[in-house]
Amino acid sequence: MKKTRFYYLLLICCISLSSSNAQSIHKTIVPKVQQTEEQAAIKTIKEFYVAYTTNILHSKSTTSNSLLMKKYLTKSLIAKVKKMIAATDADPIIRAQDFTEEAIKTLRVKHLNKNWYLVSYTFAANEKIETNIPLRVIKTNNRYM
Repeated sequence: MKKTRFYYLLLICCISLSSSNAQSIHKTIVPKVQQTEEQAAIKTIKEFYVAYTTNILHSKSTTSNSLLMKKYLTKSLIAKVKKMIAATDADPIIRAQDFTEEAIKTLRVKHLNKNWYLVSYTFAANEKIETNIPLRVIKTNNRYM
């Protein structure tokens, strides 16, 4: 009888220890996966913005940026961007009418929370006013958009 109680108690201890270890492993893995997802999204956003703004500087044609928009933006966002450009004569993607080489150098992307990110830049290196562009990222067909 005493051996049965002892084994029962030992079993309960083992189960509780293994479940607490599983929880701590889960707590360790989830933030790392989430951090990797955030880094991948940041990389994608930065790739888009560098390519998009470089095209603004060096290309008179809007074809290159149209192709970039099709690759990186959802169809509904592309429609909104086109409407806003027509209405304001400014580019809502950069929140300006033009861009500079110095602005590309100051371009930064950071994670805010969940699927929200902030793109920021200053128009000139000595300028203190920063342009901030909040954006929401979704993952579609294993790609960030």
